[in-house]
Amino acid sequence: MSTVRGMSRMRIGGLSWIASRARIRMDFGYWSIFESSAPARFVGWVLLIPEDTHGPEVEIGWRLVRDAWGRGIASEAARIVVAHAFGTVGLESVVAGIAEGNVASQRIAQKLGMKREGNVDGYVRFRLARADLGIRRSS
Repeated sequence: MSTVRGMSRMRIGGLSWIASRARIRMDFGYWSIFESSAPARFVGWVLLIPEDTHGPEVEIGWRLVRDAWGRGIASEAARIVVAHAFGTVGLESVVAGIAEGNVASQRIAQKLGMKREGNVDGYVRFRLARADLGIRRSS
Protein backbone atom coordinates (compact mmCIF):
# COMPACT_ATOMS: atom_id res chain seq x y z
CA MET A 1 0.00 0.00 0.00
CA SER A 2 1.20 3.50 -0.77
CA THR A 3 1.38 5.91 2.13
CA VAL A 4 0.05 9.42 2.33
CA ARG A 5 3.10 11.00 3.95
CA GLY A 6 5.43 12.78 1.59
CA MET A 7 3.45 12.08 -1.55
CA SER A 8 1.67 14.62 -3.64
CA ARG A 9 0.09 12.06 -5.98
CA MET A 10 -0.58 8.35 -5.55
CA ARG A 11 -2.71 5.54 -6.86
CA ILE A 12 -4.47 3.10 -4.58
CA GLY A 13 -6.80 0.53 -6.06
CA GLY A 14 -8.98 2.24 -8.65
CA LEU A 15 -8.46 5.68 -7.15
CA SER A 16 -5.95 8.43 -7.79
CA TRP A 17 -5.22 10.81 -4.95
CA ILE A 18 -3.79 14.29 -5.00
CA ALA A 19 -2.76 15.74 -1.66
CA SER A 20 -3.90 19.27 -0.95
CA ARG A 21 -1.29 21.99 -0.73
CA ALA A 22 -3.25 23.51 2.20
CA ARG A 23 -1.84 21.38 4.99
CA ILE A 24 -1.59 22.13 8.64
CA ARG A 25 1.54 20.00 8.70
CA MET A 26 2.67 17.14 6.48
CA ASP A 27 0.78 14.48 8.45
CA PHE A 28 -2.58 16.24 8.28
CA GLY A 29 -4.67 17.67 5.49
CA TYR A 30 -7.32 17.13 2.87
CA TRP A 31 -6.75 14.68 0.05
CA SER A 32 -8.74 14.92 -3.17
CA ILE A 33 -9.88 11.66 -4.73
CA PHE A 34 -9.90 11.13 -8.49
CA GLU A 35 -10.83 8.00 -10.42
CA SER A 36 -7.85 6.30 -12.05
CA SER A 37 -9.94 5.44 -15.11
CA ALA A 38 -10.78 9.14 -15.52
CA PRO A 39 -7.91 11.06 -13.86
CA ALA A 40 -9.55 14.46 -14.36
CA ARG A 41 -12.74 13.32 -12.62
CA PHE A 42 -12.89 14.55 -9.01
CA VAL A 43 -15.07 12.21 -6.91
CA GLY A 44 -14.50 13.59 -3.43
CA TRP A 45 -12.07 14.15 -0.59
CA VAL A 46 -10.95 12.65 2.67
CA LEU A 47 -9.39 14.49 5.58
CA LEU A 48 -7.35 14.11 8.71
CA ILE A 49 -7.27 17.42 10.60
CA PRO A 50 -7.24 18.78 14.15
CA GLU A 51 -10.88 18.97 15.27
CA ASP A 52 -12.27 22.51 15.11
CA THR A 53 -8.92 23.56 13.54
CA HIS A 54 -6.99 23.46 16.82
CA GLY A 55 -7.51 20.02 18.42
CA PRO A 56 -6.48 18.37 20.63
CA GLU A 57 -8.66 15.69 19.02
CA VAL A 58 -7.96 14.74 15.40
CA GLU A 59 -10.88 14.30 13.04
CA ILE A 60 -11.27 11.96 10.08
CA GLY A 61 -13.86 12.79 7.45
CA TRP A 62 -14.95 12.12 3.90
CA ARG A 63 -17.27 13.63 1.33
CA LEU A 64 -18.07 12.36 -2.16
CA VAL A 65 -20.01 13.61 -5.15
CA ARG A 66 -23.42 11.96 -5.27
CA ASP A 67 -22.75 9.66 -8.24
CA ALA A 68 -19.76 8.19 -6.39
CA TRP A 69 -21.92 7.09 -3.44
CA GLY A 70 -22.39 3.38 -2.78
CA ARG A 71 -19.24 2.27 -4.63
CA GLY A 72 -16.97 1.72 -1.63
CA ILE A 73 -14.83 4.74 -2.40
CA ALA A 74 -15.35 6.46 0.97
CA SER A 75 -14.69 3.23 2.87
CA GLU A 76 -11.47 2.59 0.94
CA ALA A 77 -10.26 6.15 1.40
CA ALA A 78 -11.12 6.19 5.11
CA ARG A 79 -9.32 2.85 5.73
CA ILE A 80 -6.18 4.28 4.13
CA VAL A 81 -6.36 7.44 6.22
CA VAL A 82 -6.91 5.39 9.42
CA ALA A 83 -3.77 3.39 8.60
CA HIS A 84 -1.92 6.67 8.01
CA ALA A 85 -3.24 8.17 11.28
CA PHE A 86 -2.11 5.26 13.42
CA GLY A 87 0.91 4.05 11.44
CA THR A 88 2.58 7.15 10.04
CA VAL A 89 1.34 9.89 12.35
CA GLY A 90 1.23 7.73 15.48
CA LEU A 91 -2.09 9.02 16.82
CA GLU A 92 -3.81 7.29 19.73
CA SER A 93 -7.34 7.96 18.39
CA VAL A 94 -9.38 9.72 15.73
CA VAL A 95 -12.91 11.11 15.94
CA ALA A 96 -15.69 11.83 13.45
CA GLY A 97 -18.80 13.98 13.66
CA ILE A 98 -21.47 12.66 11.28
CA ALA A 99 -24.89 14.23 10.66
CA GLU A 100 -27.63 12.27 12.42
CA GLY A 101 -29.42 11.64 9.12
CA ASN A 102 -26.33 10.44 7.25
CA VAL A 103 -26.79 6.72 7.84
CA ALA A 104 -24.38 5.72 5.06
CA SER A 105 -21.48 7.63 6.62
CA GLN A 106 -22.36 6.24 10.03
CA ARG A 107 -22.10 2.74 8.54
CA ILE A 108 -18.66 3.59 7.14
CA ALA A 109 -17.56 4.74 10.61
CA GLN A 110 -18.83 1.47 12.10
CA LYS A 111 -17.07 -0.59 9.40
CA LEU A 112 -13.85 1.18 10.36
CA GLY A 113 -14.42 -0.01 13.92
CA MET A 114 -15.40 3.41 15.26
CA LYS A 115 -17.57 3.46 18.37
CA ARG A 116 -20.50 5.79 18.81
CA GLU A 117 -19.99 8.18 21.73
CA GLY A 118 -23.21 10.23 21.60
CA ASN A 119 -25.00 13.06 19.83
CA VAL A 120 -24.16 16.77 19.88
CA ASP A 121 -25.98 19.50 17.94
CA GLY A 122 -27.38 17.15 15.30
CA TYR A 123 -24.17 15.18 14.85
CA VAL A 124 -23.27 11.68 15.99
CA ARG A 125 -19.78 11.51 17.45
CA PHE A 126 -17.66 8.44 16.75
CA ARG A 127 -14.20 7.51 18.03
CA LEU A 128 -11.64 4.95 16.94
CA ALA A 129 -8.74 4.25 19.28
CA ARG A 130 -5.49 2.55 18.34
CA ALA A 131 -6.21 0.01 21.10
CA ASP A 132 -9.57 -0.86 19.49
CA LEU A 133 -7.67 -2.17 16.48
CA GLY A 134 -5.01 -3.94 18.54
CA ILE A 135 -2.28 -1.75 17.05
CA ARG A 136 0.73 -1.19 19.24
CA ARG A 137 2.71 2.00 19.08
CA SER A 138 6.06 1.39 17.42
CA SER A 139 9.09 2.45 19.43
